[in-house]
Amino acid sequence: MHFTCGINRELIGWLCLWMYNIKIIQPPILQDYYKKTLRKMQSNTENQSPLVYRNIFVNAAEEL
Repeated sequence: MHFTCGINRELIGWLCLWMYNIKIIQPPILQDYYKKTLRKMQSNTENQSPLVYRNIFVNAAEEL
């Protein structure tokens, strides 16, 4: 599938719905956001810290 859209948290959530049936080809920043989201999801299963809402798109340039 190929389409043009803005990169935001709704897009990342939509991509996660596809689970292992997706491959992000372009752009690199979307690949980075997706990988960051997967890492955070993995860390949530490995520790007991409380879950809180975080917007990864705030100060995103500093965190990538």
